Amino acid sequence: MKIKIGLLGLGTVGTGVYKLITSRGGHIRESTGVYPEIKKILVKNLNKPRKVKVEGLLTQNAEEILKDKEIKIVIEAIGGISPAYEYVKEALASGKHVITANKELIAKHGEELNEIAEKNRVFLKCEASVGGAIPILHQIDARHGR
Repeated sequence: MKIKIGLLGLGTVGTGVYKLITSRGGHIRESTGVYPEIKKILVKNLNKPRKVKVEGLLTQNAEEILKDKEIKIVIEAIGGISPAYEYVKEALASGKHVITANKELIAKHGEELNEIAEKNRVFLKCEASVGGAIPILHQIDARHGR
């Protein structure tokens, strides 16, 4: 089974995420039964030279990711508060799972975003935003039955 992903941002973090997903997709499928596929990538500048081959994936319109019913997971790699907060909030409200490493976003809006995620029965995964990516949040969630 394939799962479609929308990636917000293709800077240093976004490029790393893209490389990881595209290079490890087969391994992920073998271990989980799900093949991750990046469908769209939001960027500021379509003409900027890239370190990865992303032909046909780039967009400057966030709605192409946020309104796409095929995209089930949004990975936020923009950083900062705005427009990341607005995009993450809309993604969660529309029933998409969100993954972010945005420390500032989680510090300022984490509680609200978690409430939106719970209300819409989706996940907000932000483990990489705390403790230098020490996998502590997963352990806390596991202890609380989440």
